[in-house]
Amino acid sequence: MKIRNGFVSNSSSSSFVVDVRDLSVDQKQMIVDHIELAKEMQWGGLRQCGGLFSEHDKWDIVDKDVFWELSTFLDNFDMRSWLVDVVGVPEDKIGSDLF
Repeated sequence: MKIRNGFVSNSSSSSFVVDVRDLSVDQKQMIVDHIELAKEMQWGGLRQCGGLFSEHDKWDIVDKDVFWELSTFLDNFDMRSWLVDVVGVPEDKIGSDLF
């Protein structure tokens, strides 16, 4: 029998920052409510996984004034696609080294 000591993970985590200075209140709310709106819209990203997203797939958002830090431990929701294709955030406003 083999015994593994130490940390083992099958999860896929992800994180990045979004420059929110030029986003409207509605766009910011679309980011905050991403799971609920995606289900309501029957967004394509949901259909790829059978529309089974839940609160556990929701990204964490930390408001740092001019940018938001977005992170998740389980990368089931394609947040980058949501930001660009649905919310309308330009690609150059999303990244890990904006500031």
